[in-house]
Amino acid sequence: MDDSDRLFEALGTMIETEALARALCTYEWIQKEVKRGQNFLHHQEFKACFQKYYKMHFIYPAPEHYFRIMQEHRDNPLSFEAALCALAKIPPYRCEASFASKLAATLNPSLPVLDENVFKVLRKYLPERGTWELWRGPPLARKLESAKQVYADLYSTVLMLQKRRKFSKLMRLFDREYGERGLTNVKKLDLMMWRLGAIM
Repeated sequence: MDDSDRLFEALGTMIETEALARALCTYEWIQKEVKRGQNFLHHQEFKACFQKYYKMHFIYPAPEHYFRIMQEHRDNPLSFEAALCALAKIPPYRCEASFASKLAATLNPSLPVLDENVFKVLRKYLPERGTWELWRGPPLARKLESAKQVYADLYSTVLMLQKRRKFSKLMRLFDREYGERGLTNVKKLDLMMWRLGAIM
């Protein structure tokens, strides 16, 4: 059994957890509202639910800036790099890698989400695939380059995992528990990794 097989085995234990079921329900509501086409800037329930679900305690950027970018690109989804750069242009010019990934993945659910829970899982099971650590020091340019590299490593790792034989079995187990719900396989993987990281 190699490292990816051990990861799949651990992820499989998350499928029937109550926490994952709750997260799935909230995520589906968020995506339903995205598809309805309402203006994110004026949809207070959406903004409150989004911030709570993704544990986004806004300091910078302010919520109105964040949801304005989301609204402006709802019909032309941003890549992670584009979202990262858009947020970095808002004073006081910070690198918000996790915020950027959540914005990009909301508009394009085939993209993975980058956060500390995912890092915990990857550090344990697939440490050789990336550093799984963002650069925290100055300058901003180095922070942005670090975030782009870490996300590129995450993206390539997710692609690699999808090609493994046991990945299909994991997706079937997920669908057997929750039914065909129209989620991307990347999002199913993200939900399981998020939950596994939360208990590590």
